[in-house]
Amino acid sequence: IMIKNAHIHFNNLGTPFANDFGDIYFSNDDGLAESHYVYYEQNNIDARLQNHDQPHFVIAETGFGTGLNFLNTWQQVQNQLDNGVKRLHFISFEKYPLHIDDLNKALQAWPSLSAFSNKLSKQYPINLEGCHRLEFDNGLVVLDLYFGDALESIQAMSYPQTGIVDAWYLDGFAPSKNPEMWQQSLFNSMVNISRANATLSTFTSAGFVRRGLIGYCLDN
Repeated sequence: IMIKNAHIHFNNLGTPFANDFGDIYFSNDDGLAESHYVYYEQNNIDARLQNHDQPHFVIAETGFGTGLNFLNTWQQVQNQLDNGVKRLHFISFEKYPLHIDDLNKALQAWPSLSAFSNKLSKQYPINLEGCHRLEFDNGLVVLDLYFGDALESIQAMSYPQTGIVDAWYLDGFAPSKNPEMWQQSLFNSMVNISRANATLSTFTSAGFVRRGLIGYCLDN
């Protein structure tokens, strides 16, 4: 089933803006720095890759968008996949994927990521519903990109009872603009596929989001 591409335009600062949600995809100031701090650093990825109990580390993300979080994470871990963690498995959900032309234009803002964004662009799938598995660096980095509703995608996944996800990037547009992405049923499903010591980070400080996540084995 083909799904709708995101309907966007670029504002006067060159930042992609989602017309249907009335929100930007990343910060006008420095989206890359924000992504690195909020998601990579706050989940303490560097240290955890050095002391992990599995040969792979699994990150899941709500809202692939331009792929900025994935590309930054890939760049950060490229020289750390060695004797401990040998593979990065990144799972991301996107209900309204960017058209390839919009993706390429958005990622031009980050020349430091061009070596990675070019590889993503070459494998970026058409807007077909379901899971698209993309492999990079001879399989050291695996991206499972789910096009479709995040909750429905998680519920259709097969996973062991102990879960698979080590860290969550809760991205997507602001809760006030995209409440579907911040519903309790999605939080519950996230918990179901998370491992016991999974962590999460998010840009939002909305009280109902924090309350919705309290009580589960997920630490900020």
